[in-house]
Amino acid sequence: MDMTVNEDPHEGRRPRRARFRALKGLASILYPGAVPAYDKGMNTPRGFEFLVGWRRRLALAAAVLLILGPAVFSIAQSGGQEDALVLIQKHGTAGMRLQGGRSIEVRDNKLYVRSGQTVRALFADKAQFFVGRNASKLGTADIRRLALEAVQDKLAAQFGQSYKVHSTYELKAEAAGRKTVLARFVFEYKNIWYAEERALELEVVSRGAAHTLASSRLVAAPPLKISPPIKGGAEAGRVTTRPPLGAQSAQNLAQAKRDKYQLATATTLKISAKYREFRVAPIYEIAKEYGGVIAALMPKGLANTAYPEVVTAEEATNQVQIIMQTALGTARKLIGPADSSRDNVLNYLKTDTNLVAWNNIGHGNTSTIFQNGTNIGAADFAPAGDFRGLSGCVCLVNSCQTFNDPLKAAILACAPRVYIAGVINLPMVTSEGSNPNFWWKTLIEHKAMSVAYSETNTASGLNGYWGFWGDNGIF
Repeated sequence: MDMTVNEDPHEGRRPRRARFRALKGLASILYPGAVPAYDKGMNTPRGFEFLVGWRRRLALAAAVLLILGPAVFSIAQSGGQEDALVLIQKHGTAGMRLQGGRSIEVRDNKLYVRSGQTVRALFADKAQFFVGRNASKLGTADIRRLALEAVQDKLAAQFGQSYKVHSTYELKAEAAGRKTVLARFVFEYKNIWYAEERALELEVVSRGAAHTLASSRLVAAPPLKISPPIKGGAEAGRVTTRPPLGAQSAQNLAQAKRDKYQLATATTLKISAKYREFRVAPIYEIAKEYGGVIAALMPKGLANTAYPEVVTAEEATNQVQIIMQTALGTARKLIGPADSSRDNVLNYLKTDTNLVAWNNIGHGNTSTIFQNGTNIGAADFAPAGDFRGLSGCVCLVNSCQTFNDPLKAAILACAPRVYIAGVINLPMVTSEGSNPNFWWKTLIEHKAMSVAYSETNTASGLNGYWGFWGDNGIF
């Protein structure tokens, strides 16, 4: 790029106003709100009248870049991202070793799992199609067939990119052998932790037992009705539901949790002295030697994934739980859609007053954390004062685009101590592989959380993919 300074707009360079607009656009992306709008008829913005030269404007951009620290990486990420398979090929599992000597390979634009001489594809070529709640007055087999026909017609691109599709159905109208059905779909994408929600309105003609699809059209689906989490209990290790906090604020609750942050430093210092970095640490041997209490109903740590079919998600969840358990004394893991369900996860986030560390791996978007058939939406994090577990908790949500509103705003209203989540689309394999590394640096090596975050992102090639909000100090 030609960076020659030339204040004369007639010398083949862009006029000064155009150059400033370009710089203003860059700065507004890097630091939203820092660059004011132009006054009409003026060449300079309010509050920046002194910045009239190209050198000074370039200096402003440099200053913005220097000011942005590791705790605000999300602000610096604005454009496209590297292809997920290319990134996975470069950085693999980000230092995380899989049990049994397994490994992940990229070939022919697909992900494969190798175990000894056996190699299998991580995902099938065609997406699995699941029928959830069905209030269409049509049988499961019929509605599945009709919905698939409509999806392959109207949402073929989403279907082709997905390895799993969840669907629900609601009857909107019925008359004279015709039914209008609202069909909602969650497309869970291959290779990245992103899920897309779409809806179709299906017009179905019925003649006796025969049902045909007359037409389908894309619609904007209204929000799903939010139901309260299930009542917990001692069975399956669930914590019990408690009354609402009432007047006590989430912030006050977070402050009251300070005594929960104590680490088993005698143990963690021994481990960090013996194993200088995460990639050489035998996590499962450490679990045997230093394992804490596992069966606590109100653990200090929670690691969950509803997607064990993605082997790196299950592996990372196992390792994160071991690290949390070793450093904090108690930690629980929830693996699979039955255990890591919307209701179970929300029960911990609402009622576990001991909870200080949470790691979620799964699909997401700007409004939802998906749990393989059940969804945790932004509206579920209300009222904020009810979230005894989430308040004061260090949270790592390994899900695409979840460091964006409305989900981010809803979670921050619950006063977590730290919130780390995907700003853009996180690649599978590499992103979840980086999770135990972050917790190792934070809980075992006792590094400042912003330092652990920055070092982990650099090592895994994921700078700019994550956002960090909150306490940047030592756990």
